[in-house]
Amino acid sequence: MEGGSDGTPKPTETWANKVKGSSIASKGKALSFVAPVCTDGKVIACLQQSELNRCNSLWSNAVVMFVIGETPTIASVMRFITKEWNHVAMPKVFLHDEGYFVLKFGSVEDKDAVLFAGPHFFYGKPTILKQWSPSFHFHEEVLKVIPLWIKFPNLPLNCWGEDSLSRLSSVVGVPLYADECTSQQLRISFARVLVEVDVTRPLPSSITVADPSGQEFEQAIEYEWKPEYCKKCCMVGHNCNVKVFKAAAPVKKVVEYHLTPVGNNVEAHETTEWKVDARRTKHREERPVLKGTPVQNSFSLLSMEQQDENINGVEEENEGGVSGFINHPG
Repeated sequence: MEGGSDGTPKPTETWANKVKGSSIASKGKALSFVAPVCTDGKVIACLQQSELNRCNSLWSNAVVMFVIGETPTIASVMRFITKEWNHVAMPKVFLHDEGYFVLKFGSVEDKDAVLFAGPHFFYGKPTILKQWSPSFHFHEEVLKVIPLWIKFPNLPLNCWGEDSLSRLSSVVGVPLYADECTSQQLRISFARVLVEVDVTRPLPSSITVADPSGQEFEQAIEYEWKPEYCKKCCMVGHNCNVKVFKAAAPVKKVVEYHLTPVGNNVEAHETTEWKVDARRTKHREERPVLKGTPVQNSFSLLSMEQQDENINGVEEENEGGVSGFINHPG
């Protein structure tokens, strides 16, 4: 604190006063100091329930999206939504540093239309969609507890009520939703329910059901998608304990021809054997050049003496008749 000209102390300017009214503060929100609460020597920041309720309402239509085995870009996710979810308005897409997305829809109808339409695949990659909640924790929920569509094939028609389906699904996990064909009984071959399942535990293939009279029967369960879970990495999508065998190189039947000279002709002998196809190798072996037996010209040039003898013979045959040569005067 510095003194003024009259000797009175001059108050020191704070950072709050410096940024007040500046362009930086106008773009964001102004904050104020709220004294924390000290309990048993621990300093605690106490939150207001009204403030939490207001922020929860802003994200009530948000859905968490996680693509197993890949972290796509925001642009690719928006292109996927435009192509696959063209029946809803484009949501706001947010990417978290931990590798998952938060899709903020404009209405409850759009959120439910996407959330309950699964299973979802992002260009062939299994995709997990989960309702956002205030207590959401990525590592505890998305990587362990995920929603799965299950089927109850040949379920008795008197067990298709909401309460019965809820009790059947609760044996597997936490029931969330029954599809339209199940709710309105438009399809009677199987009941289809969306259930939140803990993938760290074994998924049952059947459950035991008892009616009010105590009679029991076994009900089979089918999973539209059964994810792998790695206990070593604590992640969904792979299993380090399962060995992956690489496919062997393709085998191709190779036919080679060997040329053997016979007189003035060349005969080809076929040799067949099985060899590994090396078409995908970087360096290919040079193909041998086929060399055949050279064929010599059977005609030879006439010598000058033979040409003179032939000319003299022709002149003798033409004596007494018309000569075949014309003598030019010297």
